[in-house]
Formats: sequence, C-alpha cells, structure tokens
Amino acid sequence: MAGVPRAHRGRVRRAGAAGVYPFTSHWTLRFSTSTRPRLTVVPLCLDAYRQKPYTVSTHYMDKVLAEATTAADAVSTALRHLPSGLGPVTPGRD
Repeated sequence: MAGVPRAHRGRVRRAGAAGVYPFTSHWTLRFSTSTRPRLTVVPLCLDAYRQKPYTVSTHYMDKVLAEATTAADAVSTALRHLPSGLGPVTPGRD
C-alpha cells in the first residue's frame, strides 16, 4: 500500500472489503469498483483540504455529505454512504 500512511492502512483495507478499490487522486481518497488502469469511479470522495478537517462529498469538490474530525470517522462515514450492491472489485484492464 505505497503512499498510504501505516496508521490508515486498516481503514483502506475495510474499504476493499466493502467492494470498492480505494485510490488517491488530487490529494483525496476516492473509490472505484475496478482497479487501475481503468477505474470505474464511485461518486464519493474524502477530502482533507477544505475548511473542516475532513469532508465526505459526492464527487471531487462537489456537494458535501458529511464532515468528520478524524480520518477514522471520515472513512467510516464514507463507507456508510457507498451505494448498495457494490463488489467484488474487478480488474481494470486496458
């Protein structure tokens, strides 16, 4: 899990267990139902660079669904906002 701080790796693995592939893009944590290189992005984004410490939004820099004060709360909130019926993650082929 290159690029993911050790303290957050368990949370990222939980996202994978929820049927989504977590990835970072433009300093945000996002989710896909397929791996790279062809991502199928789920409309959910975690952002740590707005007015509040963490926000969960519908898309990159879009409508804010929730705010959280810790990374753990932000990931838990995001997992609750995932659409139902996702998974398993599929290979993102060229």
